[in-house]
Amino acid sequence: MRRALPAGRLRGAGSSADGLGSAEVGERRAEYGPNAILDVPARAWHTIARETLRDPMLWFLAGVGALYALVGQRTESLTLLAAIAPLVLMDLVLHRRTSASTAGLQGRLAARALAIRDGTRVEIPALDLVPDHAPSLAGLGRLAVGAGKLDDAIGQFEHASAVVPLPEYVVALGDAQAAAGRTADAAKSYDLARAEIQLFKAAGVVVDVDLALLEADHGDPAAALRYANAAYSVTPTVRAADAVAWAMHRLGRDRDALRYVSKALRLGSIDPILRYHAGAIEAAADDPKAARRDLELALATDPGFSATGAAEARRLLGELPA
Repeated sequence: MRRALPAGRLRGAGSSADGLGSAEVGERRAEYGPNAILDVPARAWHTIARETLRDPMLWFLAGVGALYALVGQRTESLTLLAAIAPLVLMDLVLHRRTSASTAGLQGRLAARALAIRDGTRVEIPALDLVPDHAPSLAGLGRLAVGAGKLDDAIGQFEHASAVVPLPEYVVALGDAQAAAGRTADAAKSYDLARAEIQLFKAAGVVVDVDLALLEADHGDPAAALRYANAAYSVTPTVRAADAVAWAMHRLGRDRDALRYVSKALRLGSIDPILRYHAGAIEAAADDPKAARRDLELALATDPGFSATGAAEARRLLGELPA
């Protein structure tokens, strides 16, 4: 959706053709730090193994396998214990993909950038840019989510929301807070996002898709479907189709939702939200092959696309048949 951004929300934007002065650059760098992407250090194998062992599905299979062994059903016991291996392998593959995705993003960053300093156009290291750019802050938040650093993610989304208070940043903040167990804070963030969307609507902005997704995840799924159908009837875009499918899924209408999943993916989008929604619906509709494809693609594209969504995608993958 299109939104008008008041220039006053961007501190100092457009205030001078001379750009930032050296003193102001120093002040902002002292406040925000360098314009560095989140550092995600490599994790030792025992750390990955410890995290994998927290998966309750592994303990469930091990427990049931042990129970079968106790009652003398050795074949069934060995079958269940053997099923643990692909789950562990999947965790390792997803970790590898997450690391590769983060490294790929880091590798695509420009090393140098053009800027105006004290009235002169100069080329400077990208790290010397003063970081106060809301989309970049939100991107760092998603990287932090993908790295499992929820406290860092919350800080980045809070900063992005303070710079430009858009609902998408506030919802991302709420998801990170929810994933971190801060449910009261998350509820406040979702309420704030809902209020912001209503303000946009009062200003004449078409926000039915945004309202549909917010209500589907954090409110009334029936209302979500009304908003999504209204959006799709006016502009049948892939995002509107995705909103209809997701609202139907939240209402338990997964067979009906599949028709809109195909519409949402008709252009071959790799948007992780669209692929996550598709995979969750396909899993509920007993299509494990399609579900695995779309859930893995969502996590491979952006393992931090949503703190709650990414966690649910991993949970669903763990429950799919090998």
